[in-house]
Amino acid sequence: MQFEIEKKALQEVIFLAQTVAEKKTNMPYLVNLLIEAENDSIRVYATDLEISIVTKAPAKVISSGRATVHAKYFNELVKDLNDLPVTITSLDNFWVQIKQKRYQSKLQGSDPKQYPLFPVIGSYDFFKIKASVLKEMIAKVVFCVAAEDSRYFLNAVHLERYWEGDQLFIKMTATDSFRLAVVSNPVDKVSYGKDNAQIHGVIIPRKGLNELSRLLETVDNSVEIAIEGAQLVVKHHDTVLLIRLIEGKYPNFLKLIPEKINYNIIVPRQILYSSVKRVSFHAHQKSKSVILDFSKSKMQISTSGQEIGEASDEVEVQYDGPEFKATINARFMTEMLNADTSDLVDLQLMAPNSPLIVRSHDVTNYTCVLMPMKY
Repeated sequence: MQFEIEKKALQEVIFLAQTVAEKKTNMPYLVNLLIEAENDSIRVYATDLEISIVTKAPAKVISSGRATVHAKYFNELVKDLNDLPVTITSLDNFWVQIKQKRYQSKLQGSDPKQYPLFPVIGSYDFFKIKASVLKEMIAKVVFCVAAEDSRYFLNAVHLERYWEGDQLFIKMTATDSFRLAVVSNPVDKVSYGKDNAQIHGVIIPRKGLNELSRLLETVDNSVEIAIEGAQLVVKHHDTVLLIRLIEGKYPNFLKLIPEKINYNIIVPRQILYSSVKRVSFHAHQKSKSVILDFSKSKMQISTSGQEIGEASDEVEVQYDGPEFKATINARFMTEMLNADTSDLVDLQLMAPNSPLIVRSHDVTNYTCVLMPMKY
């Protein structure tokens, strides 16, 4: 195999693929990228057996073939090359030569025949969504995903498709059992000849979402998404990302959102974020609890801790109901407020000791819930 390619084009495909490759594994070929040169382009594959990606770039193919190369080392090497064409050549014993003008180097690869087969894509049931919208949706829920929990569904995000009249929507839900985030948006249906997939929910692992977010960073327009069997398929031009879904049923956490609201407080989001963040510096380092004390047209935020001391702040709000207090986790609150983009948020409760609902004031597609704390 031998081909010549512009450094920028090579770097772009490596950027997308190299983080998917496994970093630590007892299967050495998973740390490699598979490069396939044919006709007037190259394809670059990467997989850790849970997530797979293939992407394509134009190249002058001198001789077709396949080779593997260490993902991390290849990425670092190409990144430091000049912005000139690069020649890649496969050598005996699976070595790969990288050459640019008077510079040349060699990296040890492995037998490309041992590289895992890339999953076959046969779905016709795609929907289309703007990359910027999907990226924002992920950002609005991913902070609620548990870092590590034996309950598999807490380490992931639930994705559901549903119809409202003639409009198709997707909904993302995430929770770590202490907080919940739900966001929905309309999407466009795409048909390639048949449509036999059922509308159902799937569970996407955190790492898969992280790789999807990386792909979305490089996309200016839209991506196409399909749910095919046990995998999520994401397409953008010549790039395909496949994420193995978590098997199982996602609990109905939406029942945690109270239907009846007895307290509704409207507050500027950025002011509330800054105030809670300042006060929380003095909060207990483990619980991060702060007290919200509501009264007519104002809210006092306070905390005290043996380690650092105490602090309080006052924020003007739109509220004309009875006085009450609620205790929340400050870190959870600031993460929720930081993920939102609206000017105003609604703080809603059924009772002072009930879950705190945080909603964008001007839109209805984003809801967060904080479980109450004792004070």
